[in-house]
Amino acid sequence: MDSSLVLHKINNPKVKIFNVNNEEKNYPTYEFQILRYEPNVVTEEFVNVGMVMFEPESSFLAFKAIENLDRIVHFFNNEVSKDFLQRCFETIANNYATFQNKKENLTNITNQILPKNDGALYFSDVKTGLKIQTNKNMNDIFEETYQKIVNQYAK
Repeated sequence: MDSSLVLHKINNPKVKIFNVNNEEKNYPTYEFQILRYEPNVVTEEFVNVGMVMFEPESSFLAFKAIENLDRIVHFFNNEVSKDFLQRCFETIANNYATFQNKKENLTNITNQILPKNDGALYFSDVKTGLKIQTNKNMNDIFEETYQKIVNQYAK
């Protein structure tokens, strides 16, 4: 069984679910955004290159970007600078450290770190996940989600 369920447009930090016996259960939610690289706004081709996740109840905040940049370089016919992307990822990761243990929402955090503009790197809309297995830690949920969304094709 998956440890989480991805939902959209949920603003409540806890969601009530009723099981088959009509028993109510509160599940904590978390937010995440996908970091995308889109070098050409005309073609709108993009690749998922990273992810950030935030769980407000525990102030869990994590960011990770792909390490193997060859996928991106080959996908965009060598029009990409590996060094440039690596520096961008490092800057983003270092900036997230300043938001650890702060009670914010993910949109505010990512807008401060990587403001929306016409750049090739941008974050997706916020997605909300439901932590179904409440005994599972957020690091594991982050890694599972990252592997499914970002790293699946980066090998």
